[in-house]
Amino acid sequence: AVAIAAIGPGAAEAIPALQKALADDDFDVRHAAAYALGQIGEDARAATSNLTNALNDDATAAIAAWALAQIDSESEKVAQVAVPSLIVSLDANDAIQREQAAHALAEFGALAADAKDALVYASEDPDPIVRAAATRALKAVAGE
Repeated sequence: AVAIAAIGPGAAEAIPALQKALADDDFDVRHAAAYALGQIGEDARAATSNLTNALNDDATAAIAAWALAQIDSESEKVAQVAVPSLIVSLDANDAIQREQAAHALAEFGALAADAKDALVYASEDPDPIVRAAATRALKAVAGE
């Protein structure tokens, strides 16, 4: 799945296998599949329901929400299911996960307005990369 992610949009033919991989028992496989679907982008819309289901798995919720943002960030329906998971991820122990959440929220722009308070808090994160991502997301949410 990681190799497929490197191909990006040109790997659309792998979407059915990646959808199946989202249900794998191995966390690394599920994570890589969600990442690959996000890298494929809007061509992976067929996997939206699979990724939405992955939001129920604490281990993959952040990457699934990020992937949804890459696939269809202009969909109000997608934002309604992804943004709450991303807000939770802004408080994760892992700085990379917090950064990914902020980047994904920026992709949703004004559709992520519910995340404003969490992003303000994240803009004071001890990690400078998270702070920068949160600040960028705040601007995107505000339409700047």
